[in-house]
Amino acid sequence: GIAVGQSYAYVGVGAAAVDVCAVTGSGSLTGCVGTGSGFSALNGITLSGSYAYVANQDHGTVSVGAVNIDGTLSGCAASSVGVAPTDVVIQGSQAYVNDATGNVYVCAVGAAGALGPCIVSNGGVISFNFGIQIAVH
Repeated sequence: GIAVGQSYAYVGVGAAAVDVCAVTGSGSLTGCVGTGSGFSALNGITLSGSYAYVANQDHGTVSVGAVNIDGTLSGCAASSVGVAPTDVVIQGSQAYVNDATGNVYVCAVGAAGALGPCIVSNGGVISFNFGIQIAVH
């Protein structure tokens, strides 16, 4: 996965690592270093406010980490969501999490960006058959 903010980009490199890179004025990435921890078969990465969200397909979790002033991630904590989350997007106070088993979950976003109770919300569709990405507009 990849997510780009105003000054930094976050790139999933391998199954369990995220690099943070500075974004130059021309859009190039530079100075990439590892950040955060506790990821497993990471997929989608998204940014919202001062938090980064990482879908961990192997652990059935979404990790939430604080984005520090230097772009690094800290305090990454995992919340259980579905069986094999592949992507996550934040819209206001709700998170939408796509799952490789075909479900989309809607979760409350609480204090410190933590994900609260999640429910299946497939919009009347029985299954999305191995969903990989999700976007909310």
